[in-house]
Amino acid sequence: MRLYKYRSNFKRDLRTLSKGQIYAPTYDNLNDPFEGIFNDSEDKSIIEIFKPFSNEAEKSYNSVLEQLYKSGIYSLSKNYDNETLWALYADSHKGFVIEYDLTSLISDFNFNANIPLAYEVDVEYRNEPAKSNLLLSSLKKEFNITPLIGTKSKPWKVENEFRLVFQMSGLININFNSITSIIFGLRATDENIHKTMKILKGRGIKYFKMSKMENTYKLTKVSIEDQFQNFKCIPKRVVVKDIDIPNECAYLKKEIFKVLKNILQLPNITGIYNFYFDTEAVNPKIKVFATTTFEKIPLRYFQYKVENNNIELDI
Repeated sequence: MRLYKYRSNFKRDLRTLSKGQIYAPTYDNLNDPFEGIFNDSEDKSIIEIFKPFSNEAEKSYNSVLEQLYKSGIYSLSKNYDNETLWALYADSHKGFVIEYDLTSLISDFNFNANIPLAYEVDVEYRNEPAKSNLLLSSLKKEFNITPLIGTKSKPWKVENEFRLVFQMSGLININFNSITSIIFGLRATDENIHKTMKILKGRGIKYFKMSKMENTYKLTKVSIEDQFQNFKCIPKRVVVKDIDIPNECAYLKKEIFKVLKNILQLPNITGIYNFYFDTEAVNPKIKVFATTTFEKIPLRYFQYKVENNNIELDI
């Protein structure tokens, strides 16, 4: 799935983009004053029912809300050719749009199926606030945050919004490979286009510029040449140290170090915690635990299989 972020401030947004980061504010810093409003009448009724026996229901309810309100929200659109969004969020067509591959964007956050760090929310548009039904959902072992932080009034429907709700807020490191293209507004200057391509050179990004379709109110994108297409980006230097390679896999040392370097280049990875070579399986397995910046998941697990002296990710 492709998603789009409209941007207006070349200096600020390019600085963030070049560092492989996104900015996800908390709900109270978004531009809609009705963010986070929902109908909690049923939840409050359940809390009142349980109150004579225990206050655990109320504690659980407040705990979830507290976490949600600390969450970072990255708002995207499912369209890149929305005339209204270009006018509102991309400096009246002088800005640009970032195209993301959703799967790649969230893969470095949802690597643990039991503890997702990023929730996908397809925003719903309604005439009335949605019912939260948080406690009822938890009793059914379901967890749907859309009524809480993914519902907006119908006038916002033009945005066709899709949200990523992160367990953290502020500047967040992402995998730069999740950025598939940059689309410049039809009024973007040659200077800003050149500056963007120079800053992002060598990263394999495709570039487009919006254009008006003749005799219509529609926009279309036109491919433009990367002015630095022959430049090759040099990966950041990563040093793998304090790793003992067992004798039984010494023949794979070069490939193993290549794998470990690739892990260390991923966003939010801080180091290699443990390395294990399993020779008991039919095909030998390489198991790696890496330390992360995430408080909830301080370790990330990787498993590789060895076949014909080649190491491949074992999903």
